[in-house]
Amino acid sequence: MIGKLAFLLVFAVVVAAQPAPNRAGLVIQFANGSVETHCVNFSEPQINGLELLERADVPLITQGSALGAAVCKIGSDGCDFPTEGCFCATDGMRAIYWALHIRQDAAWTYANRGAANIPVVDGDVHGWAWGTGASGVGIQPPLLDVDAICGPLQQASTATLAAQATITPALPDRSPMASAAPTATVAPVAGAAERPGIPATLWIGLIMIGGLAGLLMAARRRRR
Repeated sequence: MIGKLAFLLVFAVVVAAQPAPNRAGLVIQFANGSVETHCVNFSEPQINGLELLERADVPLITQGSALGAAVCKIGSDGCDFPTEGCFCATDGMRAIYWALHIRQDAAWTYANRGAANIPVVDGDVHGWAWGTGASGVGIQPPLLDVDAICGPLQQASTATLAAQATITPALPDRSPMASAAPTATVAPVAGAAERPGIPATLWIGLIMIGGLAGLLMAARRRRR
């Protein structure tokens, strides 16, 4: 039982030390007004806007060019390149196309570059909408932030992870030696979170392992 507890404590320390993945959001508004949202996790420091679309695994048709890929179709809305032009849809003198907006300062900003040329970092949100537009002007989807799309970011602490690891204790030893065995108590160390260079979660893990060492010593005394 003690060996299993040691493994779980070490596992909790390692998991708590792992950084959370980067994440970015997508808002896609179709011709009929329906809206899809997608949360994309990535381990790289950054990706680009086209990769964000591709990793969301939405049906997608693009046209490559020297200026970067143009988005011809998302889902059922758009043009079936190469059997037709990437920007085949028009409404009189106005084009109908997929407009891209980037969420900046709690507002949409029209993207004047192709998606492949726009970097995406942790917390970014891209919005795509199919509709009429002109140069520098396009339909905007609903404005959402990354927490609304992906959910609030929650990082479990080492103490929480250890508390979730439930182990059924062995039956107590009723022998006289058992009553004399010391009890290992895990208590917080004042100022541990403020000590420079070592994360607070690691301090908590070390304290837990110290308590485990006390249990091991007590178990050895009982066997003698």
